[in-house]
Amino acid sequence: MWWSRKERRHSGAPRRSAVRVFMFFPRTLGGSLSCAVTPRLGSPPQAAPLPRQEVVKIDCPSLPSDLPVFERSAVRVVVIDTHERVLLFHTRDVDHPDLGEWWELPGGGIDPGETYLEAAVRELREETGIVAEPSRIRPANWRRRASFRHRQRRHLQDEVIVALHLDEAGPDVDESNRLDYELEDYFAFRWWPFDEIRSSHARFCPGRLPELLTPFLRGDAINEPFELWS
Repeated sequence: MWWSRKERRHSGAPRRSAVRVFMFFPRTLGGSLSCAVTPRLGSPPQAAPLPRQEVVKIDCPSLPSDLPVFERSAVRVVVIDTHERVLLFHTRDVDHPDLGEWWELPGGGIDPGETYLEAAVRELREETGIVAEPSRIRPANWRRRASFRHRQRRHLQDEVIVALHLDEAGPDVDESNRLDYELEDYFAFRWWPFDEIRSSHARFCPGRLPELLTPFLRGDAINEPFELWS
């Protein structure tokens, strides 16, 4: 889920001092906002096959001024079992019932001092019970910037997406290390066959997962345009 490690100590609302929250008033340029995406991943060069550009300029729509904005880096993991299925969480946000339900990749925020590989290992253990060695996680080849509502904040985050291939059929998810709000948000899981993701009309997060899954698994370098997911 999408709180920081300091916030994870509390199952209720995070302490105000635990987050970096600011109000964001975008400056429109011809109806769009020029977003400067600066990778802050703290990962070694061998773990990042995409070009190590200091700043990548992405044209994106102005952010809604609906909630305080929380900006950070995050990692998502495409977990693949021996039957070529991907683990997805059936997800909702109790604070925003208008969003309905969707299917989401595991993952979460990168804590200060962590590499994205370390964050991926930690998030998998906490959210799924899967214990992975960092060496088993494929270096990131999908980078994106996205914004979405979650609880009472608007997230604006730079994400990398990595892959982990298991040596077994998809196990059941162990929820014992989840916090209360994670149990509310992730109310089910499913191991999805590749073809079903590609052809599904369900809603996913990332939103372009059905379209980009094939090039991602092929190892193509993906720099996805900004996504205003919600």
